[in-house]
This record gives sequence, C-alpha cells and structure tokens, in this order.
Amino acid sequence: MLVVGIGLAAALISVGVDRWWRVFLFFPFWMGALGLFQAQEKT
Repeated sequence: MLVVGIGLAAALISVGVDRWWRVFLFFPFWMGALGLFQAQEKT
C-alpha cells in the first residue's frame, strides 16, 4: 500500500489535481504504515 500511495501521489501531482484531493492519500499511506509496523513486530 505504501507503493500505491507513492504512485497515486506522483500521479495526482503530475496531473495538477487540487491540493484537497490529495487528502485521500492518507488512507493508502496509513495502511502502508500499519503493514510496516506489523512486519517489524512480526505479528
């Protein structure tokens, strides 16, 4: 999900979408961070 968030961020920035649309990138980055924390704790 972290890679998906980075890809979406790059796409939204390159297209020139309004800044408020980028707030939805919180969810992929949040899920990616949760995945990293779970991998780190081996749960």
